[in-house]
Amino acid sequence: MPGGSKGEDLGKQKFVKAKNRELYHDKQVQGTNDYSIVSKRSVEKLYTSKLNPECHEWFKHVVSEDRRRSPSINRGYWIRMESIRRFVDNIIESRDFLDQKISIINLGCGYDTLPFQLLDFYKKQRHEVNLEFIDIDYPDLLKKKLQLVKSSEEMMSLIGDDNMNLNQNNNSDIYLFNSNNYKLVACDLKNEKLYEQILNDLDEATVKIFISEVSLAYMKPEHADNIIGYSSKIPNSHFLILEQILPCGRYHFFAQKMLYHFAHLGSPLNCVETYPSKEQQISRFGQFYSTTEVRDLFEIWNELVDLETKKNVKEVEDFDEWEEFIVFCQHYTLLHANNRGKYFYKLNTPEVPKTESVDRSINIRTIASSDNLLKKKFSSACFLNNEVLVFGGAFQTRVNDLVSISVGDQCNTKVIHVDGVIPKARMGHTLTEIDDESCILIGGRSSPSALLRDTYIFKNNEWVRLPDIKEGRIRHSCVKVNSSQILIFGGLKEDHVIDSSVFMMYDSIKNIYVDMKIQGSIPNLSSCGMCYDDISNIGYICGGMSNDIDPQVNDALYTFEMLDDNVVKIDLAFKHAQFQRIGPNISLLSGGRLLIVGGVSPLNLLNQYNTIITYNIENQVFEEVEVGSEVWKNSPPLFIGFSMAKTPRSLICAGGGAVCYSFGSAYSSTYELSYTDKEH
Repeated sequence: MPGGSKGEDLGKQKFVKAKNRELYHDKQVQGTNDYSIVSKRSVEKLYTSKLNPECHEWFKHVVSEDRRRSPSINRGYWIRMESIRRFVDNIIESRDFLDQKISIINLGCGYDTLPFQLLDFYKKQRHEVNLEFIDIDYPDLLKKKLQLVKSSEEMMSLIGDDNMNLNQNNNSDIYLFNSNNYKLVACDLKNEKLYEQILNDLDEATVKIFISEVSLAYMKPEHADNIIGYSSKIPNSHFLILEQILPCGRYHFFAQKMLYHFAHLGSPLNCVETYPSKEQQISRFGQFYSTTEVRDLFEIWNELVDLETKKNVKEVEDFDEWEEFIVFCQHYTLLHANNRGKYFYKLNTPEVPKTESVDRSINIRTIASSDNLLKKKFSSACFLNNEVLVFGGAFQTRVNDLVSISVGDQCNTKVIHVDGVIPKARMGHTLTEIDDESCILIGGRSSPSALLRDTYIFKNNEWVRLPDIKEGRIRHSCVKVNSSQILIFGGLKEDHVIDSSVFMMYDSIKNIYVDMKIQGSIPNLSSCGMCYDDISNIGYICGGMSNDIDPQVNDALYTFEMLDDNVVKIDLAFKHAQFQRIGPNISLLSGGRLLIVGGVSPLNLLNQYNTIITYNIENQVFEEVEVGSEVWKNSPPLFIGFSMAKTPRSLICAGGGAVCYSFGSAYSSTYELSYTDKEH
């Protein structure tokens, strides 16, 4: 008989295509391990000497080439590894008796070196801990890992000889290596039947710690959940899963970058949209475990990382990426599940701030979404001569161009060709209007530790150098208080000159800077919001951070008044978690409403409804300002390192950007905020 029917041939073709797709997907998932392990080596090389000088560096044995990652990526990988390590240590310490065996099963282990870190640590500490490690992953990947392990005398000295011939069992063909304390088990986790058989080989009396560090995330939810379910049936089972979430949905700028990154690599995140929140992750694991607890990584930074460790982390490398770090951390959670009623997080979680109602008198629209001239973060902007000027900031490097934005019916941008002494490239500076024809540029930085003291006036298309300020300032704030004076606040280094005041006044008539005396109390804040009402002669300050260790994020609204004899009077007006933001911009609207735009909250990820809010100063009531769905989906605001300039009819938000962990950089669109008098 000739070959089978067309239907059979078509079925075979479909099967082959599906199998090829599956193989391709598996290869791409394995490829994510390569980037991750190089990043972990970058962290190990930088952090070990500062935080754990007594510890050996293990990733160097499995990484052929050292590459230094950026500070934000390094700190992101450090908190990932530190979170898992601290939980593993906590579970080990909570064992029922000292010589109880602990089996640590790493699902999708890749080239991770956790077994060697822990074996070496407890050996040096002379702690009698009975540890067994079972690394599970794709066969091809584990064969490469085994070659690397065998080529390292240090690694082999910890795990001993392979006892394959002495430990025969029904699944001996999948054990690539099998010593008393270390096993390499070749298993594609989609093969649930084989995984069940592996679990059956485990000793019931041991404590089992299952670890999934972004490995189940690539599986279909139903398959990943089956792995969790099988693991939960084993006695003394703990499950640690580090996985992505989408606290504000898929359209948040970070979420878009993250989802695109993995999809583009051919390894899409298959679980995150089924379980996009901490609450849904709790429900997911609640099907299998009686006890579940979860935190995002920034909550772990605040709750589990002690102050001394944070101080040591600060010393590792220059770091000025708090906003990026926080937003990354708020997209990753570490969940711990067990059936023994054990909790390691604090039971009281921080209260998420609430708003009372919606302010519909404010509208946001996108006026430029892909203008390369405005792709810059931590630039500064002001309104001058009927246009918005934006100076400096950072794209791929720091820049010193001056860009104008027209504020008519159409948004046009251009680089202004200027004369005079052009300021050097910088970020974190201020650009503030003095009068209708001139503005002043103050401070900023080149590198995070190189704060700048130089200042300039821009007038008639020319930069003119002014006197230097006493001490460099970065992420400071400036407001015009009258026709000739500019008030500068905050942004001093923590070890600043003792006699430097956090407030300083520039007098454009006398061309001098004067330190202000303070009546009242306010911390030295960086990246706060500041505005001034020249009718009531009252100014407002909210948000910002007062150290670069935690950081401490200000939750107070302060008012200030200018008194005689160079005195600034400070009052604490109100404290509320809604003020607790790094890098907001604020403006006073009609009816005594304070408009608060953007920034980053350490408490929760700001979303479509609370990234912009208003605060009624008299009634002490907050209201949401909704970002319309079209703007949120097509050009989501990235209000980090952005500037806001007030025009006669609206507010223009320009610049802003962030490195989204290892997923690439994102830059904000340009927006116009229009407002009307609010009806009562």
